[in-house]
Amino acid sequence: MMGDSAFENTPFMVSCFTAPPGQAISRERELFNSRLSKARVRSGHAIGLLKGRFPWLRNIRKKITDDPRTLRDILLFLDACVILHNFLLFKKKEEDTNEEWVDDDEASVMDDPQRVYEEGDELNLPIPEGTRSDLRRDQLMYYAMDEL
Repeated sequence: MMGDSAFENTPFMVSCFTAPPGQAISRERELFNSRLSKARVRSGHAIGLLKGRFPWLRNIRKKITDDPRTLRDILLFLDACVILHNFLLFKKKEEDTNEEWVDDDEASVMDDPQRVYEEGDELNLPIPEGTRSDLRRDQLMYYAMDEL
């Protein structure tokens, strides 16, 4: 997940860098913050499209109770909305799709618990428990710098 500076870094949450009081932020960190911000805006737009297509998502009126089925039902409905939304997007752009770009096995390879990680694939490795909370953010920043 991506967040602004109000969020604390964890292996699952990457937030932007903040400058220490009275100091400037480095160019690398500023560039990283800019790229992270663009990704957050795109993510926000995608969620906005979903809410536009499925107004129910703007104000979910199902109460989450002690019964685990209530949360499960909401999550199943959210999954259905995303799947239907993606299906409709794909159907709309189906004529523009180059069949050589489609890899039916790609998702299953990423989810395979026996997956072998290649050298240089650190961004897909799990973060070991007990490591510093901003390790993933630093990995992403160095990856972004290598891509320039």
